[in-house]
Amino acid sequence: MPILYLVDYELLADVKNGLDVIEELKLNDKAILVTSCFEDIAIRARCENIGVKIIPKSYVPYIQIIQIPGTEHPSSLVFIDDDEMMRTTWIFAAEDAGKSISTYSSFEQFINELNNYSKSTIIYIDSDLGNNIQGEVCAKLLFDQGFSEIHLATGHSKDRFDHMPWIKTVVGKEPPFLLIQENVT
Repeated sequence: MPILYLVDYELLADVKNGLDVIEELKLNDKAILVTSCFEDIAIRARCENIGVKIIPKSYVPYIQIIQIPGTEHPSSLVFIDDDEMMRTTWIFAAEDAGKSISTYSSFEQFINELNNYSKSTIIYIDSDLGNNIQGEVCAKLLFDQGFSEIHLATGHSKDRFDHMPWIKTVVGKEPPFLLIQENVT
């Protein structure tokens, strides 16, 4: 069940305010600021800048909070590659390994469903996605969104990506979970 925090802006006997606490605890997407200073343009601008919703304190008793069932994607693995044969290979390998995988032919296609995945989803992305789109650049965008299990699946040398700490590992084009399965049997 997702958690929602209603945080007051004014915290008595504290130098911090509710927005400071929301930012410090990284609750931006889980908190709503409630304040009697709703009309304060500076507060509203800060809320907008950090992605926090805001409501007037006087509205709180009248707003109904309804839990919407999660739409998180059931796949724990994602593979992004513009090569259809590679995607098909990864799908078959995942089935053989008893894993659930979603594949995408472009980064744009994946971005359209990004909110359906948890930040702990394991993502494999090709370095060359066609149309001069580099997987390592896309990987950085995902990292900046909070994803941490980002791997490059490429035929290029690992040394080419050493200076990119947002990439957890660099693997070849063969599905790594298939290699683990083969080593066990």
